[in-house]
Amino acid sequence: MVKLFIAASGIAVVSCVTAELNCHVNNGGCSHVCDSDSNTCQCPPCWELAADSLNCGPASGEVSTTCSSNTMKMVINTCVLDSHDYTGAYVGDDKENDACKPVLSTDGLTYELEHGLDECGMALEFVQDTDKDYLKYSNKMTIPPKLNDIIYLDKRLQWEFSCEYSTLYEISNDMTVNSASIQDNFSASGSFDVSLSFFETDEFTAKQETPSFQVGKPINFGITFNEGRPLNNLVFVPGVCEVENLTNADESWKIWDSNFEEEIAGMCDGTPNAVQFQILESPNDANAFYGMTYQGFAFQSITGSSGDQRLKCHVTVCHVDDCDSVCKNGCFDDDTCTDTNADASS
Repeated sequence: MVKLFIAASGIAVVSCVTAELNCHVNNGGCSHVCDSDSNTCQCPPCWELAADSLNCGPASGEVSTTCSSNTMKMVINTCVLDSHDYTGAYVGDDKENDACKPVLSTDGLTYELEHGLDECGMALEFVQDTDKDYLKYSNKMTIPPKLNDIIYLDKRLQWEFSCEYSTLYEISNDMTVNSASIQDNFSASGSFDVSLSFFETDEFTAKQETPSFQVGKPINFGITFNEGRPLNNLVFVPGVCEVENLTNADESWKIWDSNFEEEIAGMCDGTPNAVQFQILESPNDANAFYGMTYQGFAFQSITGSSGDQRLKCHVTVCHVDDCDSVCKNGCFDDDTCTDTNADASS
């Protein structure tokens, strides 16, 4: 009896080839076609050999991933899947969910799928790298081969798509961090939408389009994450907010510090704040928004009747289980936080 094992092929590769290929033995180790005349591995159209000269993967530009503030989009040129059944393809674990299946584009040239970062079984992890920390969303697409009568002649494909997002954002009243969509083959990077706005009152309903404030009067502002739409397992906090004098770069005043480094006294220990800074609204399950207020003030160097200022805040986005983050310490201390990664490694 002969046992035939059908394995899933992906894009992982080995580092090198140490022996001459023999196409008559295990297909020469080739993932697709082994040419017995040249004893080399060959790839189907729109595919190319990896550095190991054994495994084929989609050629550069044939597959793209786009990461936006709320979604991941995957585009695959139709020629890549000539021998596979795109109608049976899906991402995640639910192959019956039509929202998690690619569809043929209107021009018939590509297969496309776009879904939310909280949808289709997307996995989220916090990654601490030597160069930077980031949040990684990832998912796997499973693509079955075409059925030839009652048998399969090609392998099932499993590809991992991922999006990486920065955890640190600097925003001000004259600058908004907009979502950046950067395309790549299977892994790309993006940014969350984080914006700062001024409001007429501390009810935070009507925005001020051309802010103008008076010394000693309340200044109401808010920080909005992803247009107010929360994402599962993510939290965000304003770490530091300061006001800059636009006519004198040496003058600035810190109106808020979450005291993550435990070096600033009086920000959240009940000590009166010099400009009466308060957080009046905090994010909840329905709205990713902070509403804050402080008392307007003028810098000493201003001699005229008015002076231009810039309000700037440093915002950190964290995984909800990262208990060592800015989001879970200092003024945002959370004694109930449990680091699941730490528990798993212990």
